[in-house]
Amino acid sequence: MSKNHGSRDSRNFGFGRKLHYAIKNCLRTHFADGHYATVQAHSERCRLFCDWLLSSHQIADARLINQEVFYAYAAHVRGLLENGDISVSTATNRLSSVNVA
Repeated sequence: MSKNHGSRDSRNFGFGRKLHYAIKNCLRTHFADGHYATVQAHSERCRLFCDWLLSSHQIADARLINQEVFYAYAAHVRGLLENGDISVSTATNRLSSVNVA
């Protein structure tokens, strides 16, 4: 029995109950169970996004993520960059990974 991934009506589009787990499953599906290191790198960066989502917006469902939330995350990452907490490449990679997922 195959799982109905991609259902718009189910939590996290049918990829799992927890947001980070759902994103990881989505990445695995996107990369067709290949590119292990790429999936792991994107997954780790998306975990930071998930932690930020839960703490600042109380969002635990991917269906609630919209452009405004992404722009707020971009502003958060920019703040980290301006404070010297992260480098330009780290900021770029974090935003890119969220965009892929």
